[in-house]
Amino acid sequence: MKRIKLLVKVIVPITVVALLVGFKLFFYQQDSDESLLGKYVSTDDPNWVWEFKSDGKLNEYYEGELSDVYYYSIEKTSPQCGFEVDEGPLFKYLVRKNVVNTSEQYCYEIYSMGNEYLQLRYLGGSGFFSFKKTN
Repeated sequence: MKRIKLLVKVIVPITVVALLVGFKLFFYQQDSDESLLGKYVSTDDPNWVWEFKSDGKLNEYYEGELSDVYYYSIEKTSPQCGFEVDEGPLFKYLVRKNVVNTSEQYCYEIYSMGNEYLQLRYLGGSGFFSFKKTN
């Protein structure tokens, strides 16, 4: 009986800690910005391309020409661009700030950020944007 109580006292805390660490690692991998890296073509306008770089910059192209460069980040807190937004594990926001003029910024709620598509809703407007990953 003592042995069973000792096993319960040792195994249960170890199991709980292992589960917590496992969940934290799983959610960290889901939130990784690295899955965002690459080129995305607008599904509405194939001339409009965003390229997410590993240095934290987003290159915006139109008709093959570089039109702007932005810093980008994935955020989970409120407010974003002056708007109160929902917080929690299901809510993520893409923020992009112009490299030359950092007061020029755009915020989007991320609806989908998978291996193939990036779907966003512009905060402060009714615009939805969908991009398909090309590489």
